[in-house]
Amino acid sequence: MGIGCESWGEAYTYAAALMCGLSMLLPINAIFSAPLYIMNYYQYVMHDPDAVAKHMNFWDNALTYYSMLIMLVALIVEPLTLSEAFRRIPIRLRMLSALCMFWLEIIILMSVPAAGSTEAGAITAIVCASFSSALGKSVFESTAYGLFGVFPSRFIAVLMGGVGVAGALASILQLIVKACLPQDYSGIRTQSKIYYGLMAGIHAITFIMVAGMHWVPFARRHINSLSGGKSSHANNNPDQAEENETEEASKAKEKSTTNVTNGGDDNADSGRLVNTNVIFVLKCVYPMLSACAFNFFITLFLFPTIVVSVDPDDYWYGTVAVCIFNVCDVCGRFSPSLKFLWPPRWVVLVGSFPVSCLSRFSSWRRTTTSHRSHTTTS
Repeated sequence: MGIGCESWGEAYTYAAALMCGLSMLLPINAIFSAPLYIMNYYQYVMHDPDAVAKHMNFWDNALTYYSMLIMLVALIVEPLTLSEAFRRIPIRLRMLSALCMFWLEIIILMSVPAAGSTEAGAITAIVCASFSSALGKSVFESTAYGLFGVFPSRFIAVLMGGVGVAGALASILQLIVKACLPQDYSGIRTQSKIYYGLMAGIHAITFIMVAGMHWVPFARRHINSLSGGKSSHANNNPDQAEENETEEASKAKEKSTTNVTNGGDDNADSGRLVNTNVIFVLKCVYPMLSACAFNFFITLFLFPTIVVSVDPDDYWYGTVAVCIFNVCDVCGRFSPSLKFLWPPRWVVLVGSFPVSCLSRFSSWRRTTTSHRSHTTTS
């Protein structure tokens, strides 16, 4: 199954899906690409490269606290996105608001050092930035999957692929930056400006493309299905709806053209979502939900192993290992778009277990070797 775009509107929507996937985890990747900036953030806020922190435990574990706050907020906010009140908000407004929350994170992290403050102000800025990032990520992620879920399956594939591209892009950029810039006070700040500037630019492009989907007939034809644009008979009989696709497409195109001329209805896309019974949907899709949970569990089971097994005294090992993981992750995400690369299901199931065991064994061996070397040295 290739890209197969038959019109400019389809190609535009495909590119918008890629940019949305790219923007989804880019804020977290940007933070972890310049970890020393966050861990020494108080020095930049106090304008003193020799400043000594009073709360050293917080700064030594700043990235851990940052990740923990993001996960806690996501656990609270993401279930709320299924509530009826939240589903009344138009999808386009949700996505654009989430992108604004990402920009707010950058503004906080870069403006506080410019204005200057105390260590307490630096801690407050980190906490506020993490809340802003978590809110934006939770809303943007759930809305993007819901939006592009009404398109053909290849749009979800490219959305997921964009998530991997964000990690690979950050890793490759980190390799270049590490080789070119020194790891001192000014060099670390320059690195942060590069990463955050890239993040702001990509989010700006995504903002424009998401806003522009309102005037793309191909996108409107599919998005209108969220507001009940198709008859209930067609929704309950997808095979028959597929047979009448050409006729419905022409009618939908005429409707979309009329709506564009008349200014459209921004609230229309939330109409059908409000009337959806979430519990009923969960009962229908729980097998797929379980499969997706297992898939994400395997991914999150492997990645921390790479990070934990990093030797803190090795300047390049962690960066190179994470880069290899991210590049292979991109290949894996885009491979479903190429039918000749589809492996049998039993190969995927059987192959996942030795890979996970090998990862854990590698982590154990590296930890043991590192411990022995430190013991011998001491």
